[in-house]
Amino acid sequence: DMTVSYSVPSPFLGFHFAVRNDINYTTPGLPGGVLFRNQYNMCYLPEMESTRTFRGEQEYESFIIHFTPAYLKRWEEPFPLLAAFLDSLSSTPAQINRANMSG
Repeated sequence: DMTVSYSVPSPFLGFHFAVRNDINYTTPGLPGGVLFRNQYNMCYLPEMESTRTFRGEQEYESFIIHFTPAYLKRWEEPFPLLAAFLDSLSSTPAQINRANMSG
């Protein structure tokens, strides 16, 4: 197994998609768990800090899409869940929906 930790001292708002294999993670302020293959979640972090654990000889693929709050506000009307999520942003980490998560 290999564990990778990283920290970026700036806010993060975006989607994280797991494309190949399940991604085990811990992120301060959010429940740790697994982002399963072919699943995603949107989150906000006041500072991007996380630890990922990669198992054995498996190959992993994922991608992240960063957004600005101003861009996402344009989509509030057709997506009420997004509006509630954006209204909740503060100095505390947040996830839009735990339906695609395991923790």
